[in-house]
Amino acid sequence: MALKEGKRNKPTKKENKSEDETMSEKRHNQIAFLDPEEKIVEVKDITKWIRESRINYAVTFSTPVYKSLIKAFWDSASIVQVDGKEVIYGRVNDLDTI
Repeated sequence: MALKEGKRNKPTKKENKSEDETMSEKRHNQIAFLDPEEKIVEVKDITKWIRESRINYAVTFSTPVYKSLIKAFWDSASIVQVDGKEVIYGRVNDLDTI
């Protein structure tokens, strides 16, 4: 069946993304937008409080995501028990990571 001129099919979304694809999305590790000009009235008070608080750096610093470190962690990852709880254990740059 041919499409009518001027009409397009909707793009299909890939539902089952791999972990690498998910970790590489542009939205991953996105920093917070705190509306410095206070144009969004609904959140004006909370954004002002966050900008003036000690957590401002934590929510606004853009941390680089290194795919090689993420890959190194998952390549070495294993599930172990610590204090009766299952945790994921891996090594990154010769450092143990839990």
